Amino acid sequence: MKPKILAVIPARGGSKGIKNKNLKKLLGRPLIAYTILAAKKSKLITDIVVSSDSEKILGLARQFGLVVIKRPKFLATDKASSIDAVIHAVFQTEKLFGYRYDLVVMLQPTTPLKTAKDIDQSLQKLIASRADSVISVVRSPGINPEWMKYIVNDQLVDIDNRKIENASRQKDQIYIRNGAIYATRRNTLVHKKTFKGGHCLPYVMPTELWVNIDGPRDWKLAELIMKNKINYDRPKPIQKRFSS
Repeated sequence: MKPKILAVIPARGGSKGIKNKNLKKLLGRPLIAYTILAAKKSKLITDIVVSSDSEKILGLARQFGLVVIKRPKFLATDKASSIDAVIHAVFQTEKLFGYRYDLVVMLQPTTPLKTAKDIDQSLQKLIASRADSVISVVRSPGINPEWMKYIVNDQLVDIDNRKIENASRQKDQIYIRNGAIYATRRNTLVHKKTFKGGHCLPYVMPTELWVNIDGPRDWKLAELIMKNKINYDRPKPIQKRFSS
């Protein structure tokens, strides 16, 4: 039986790094639109919902034909947990449609380079396994946590003193969460309040397409990648004008 899968796109109205980030146009379309369109092209997602405290963002989501969930203020602060916001969206959507989901996938608008293929391959990996979750990652571009230090009382302290100092680049390959896809079993998310769970599988994405937009530098990097990636499957610009 085909599992019921809910995609939650969390999008707060406030943003410190870039004003109105989710609505700001990236190469002719609002940032959040890239994630919405990728989700809509998925062959596995049952329903898509946008969770936001912003009426402008919710209005844009409605123009794409999506269900929207108005996020309470206490879930829209800088300190609010994305897990709590997604759980709130799950409960509200289940109440609206009258059925329970099997899987939940969080798709952050700040990662516009993910595709429907990435989403579906992540979900297929989770469906085919007994894992609690699948999280997208990229290979670390040379950053090995074994080289990292704390500064305590003006002294360098190893983050993990069990590791070998001056570790070689040729040791185990390091991977970093890229923020694009968090696919989780519904009960793991709701009952354990975690996207990861105890058994998590990776979905490896290309490092050269790694961008998670937080500030102006990330925005410029996204523009550069999207303009120069020949094989990147980017939708054509939306002709209809959206407010930003």
